[in-house]
Amino acid sequence: MNQPSNSNVPADDAFAELVKKTIADICLGNNGYADFALDDKLAAAVQDAGYVVIVSKDIFNRKSYRGFTKCAQENLRHEPFGVSTNEPPSQSLSFAEEPDYEGMILARQEREMMDY
Repeated sequence: MNQPSNSNVPADDAFAELVKKTIADICLGNNGYADFALDDKLAAAVQDAGYVVIVSKDIFNRKSYRGFTKCAQENLRHEPFGVSTNEPPSQSLSFAEEPDYEGMILARQEREMMDY
């Protein structure tokens, strides 16, 4: 009996391979974790497979997901790279609290040039 061709099957197979590759990267990682692309569906699949997924930054400081084995997450949760970095950026721009470095530099330059 021939089944009708389903266009979703190759996509599902490709996605399953991507999930397997991502899980293999996590398991074969030096410390039990690996970074992977920002793909919510992939992150959910990896998490459903029993791995811990957090939002982090990769080595190029780009936002990405980081998947951990459960053992690695238990041991690395106190490390800076073991916690999620998904925090809203600080909106406080208070220049009154910081010293006026530019003014100090200009004043020093003016004092030094007074001798010429």
